[in-house]
Amino acid sequence: FPVTIPWPGSAGVHVCLIWFSRQKWQGAIVLDDKIVEQIGPDLTTSSLTSETHQLAKGIWAFQGSHNGCGESLILTPTDAWFTKLTNVKSPFFRPYITTDDIASGGLANTERWVVDCEDLSLEEVKERCPQTHRFLMERVKPVRTKELLRPYKGLLERWWQLWNHRAPLYRQLRKDRDCIVIPFVAKYVLVTLVPTSWVFTNKLCVIRKSSLDVHGLLLSSMFELWARKTG
Repeated sequence: FPVTIPWPGSAGVHVCLIWFSRQKWQGAIVLDDKIVEQIGPDLTTSSLTSETHQLAKGIWAFQGSHNGCGESLILTPTDAWFTKLTNVKSPFFRPYITTDDIASGGLANTERWVVDCEDLSLEEVKERCPQTHRFLMERVKPVRTKELLRPYKGLLERWWQLWNHRAPLYRQLRKDRDCIVIPFVAKYVLVTLVPTSWVFTNKLCVIRKSSLDVHGLLLSSMFELWARKTG
């Protein structure tokens, strides 16, 4: 095991000092005052291996929803249907978050909302919220024509849904209150903590906050360096 030293303070603990460099290291690699070729993940020289193993509690993530040909499912506060669905507290009416909301607006306001029926049938939607069903029949169905939906595989038979709704993944995600989103394309690595009840576009990577340290890890300079290097 690596050498530890007493903490230079009143706490009765020992610490192991680890030094990182954001640049490619050209100097000597030192472990316990000895020069070594490399340092393994368990801070020894005996653990070096080329094999990779899946972490027991690795970071769980997925690409957000793809709303191809789904502009009619999106509403803003100025739309009369926005008020109607809000008043009945439709369980399918949720804030719709894009990269621009994070990069430009800082999520100060959620101006765009989406009717996300997940993977439910039209009959199930009607049973749970008749007003949402009415919106789909009056606003969405007339504009989501066969010609428009044909390029989107499978959407013609379920025109009331998002094209790639990710419903099973959202159900797993919503076991927690919060999650983390990061834009796939942005000038900066924008790591943002958001409610799991929202719907995210396919331009966002949605990450489950499986433990308290995940958010801190993704905010670290090491992760930013890795993200910029790997793209």
